[in-house]
Amino acid sequence: EDLNILMNQGAVAMSSQNFDLALESFNALITLAPEMAEAWNKRATLYFMMQNFEASVADVQKTLSLEPRHFGAIVGMGLIYERLGDQKAALRAFEQGLKINPHMEHIREKTEKLGQELQDRNI
Repeated sequence: EDLNILMNQGAVAMSSQNFDLALESFNALITLAPEMAEAWNKRATLYFMMQNFEASVADVQKTLSLEPRHFGAIVGMGLIYERLGDQKAALRAFEQGLKINPHMEHIREKTEKLGQELQDRNI
């Protein structure tokens, strides 16, 4: 029950852009349940929102070490790559995420657009 409270508190704080409370909640959650992949993924998302991409990448990597098929984390890595200007790596991550969950229409559209942009640059 404590884990659910911390997860909910962190998610609500993050959506309200109360990053300090969200970070406190997710840190506590990770301390209590270090093998909970979703705790790491939520903190990775928070770090992304805070534009702390290095910390976000580290938490995505931890998420994927615990749950290699976590398509949200894989797509999240693609968003980080995209923000850092590495479109090829972003495209690979989006394609990998779609292999696991082909029902992410917004990611499919992003993948098609990014693929076309990269192809147009190489012509």
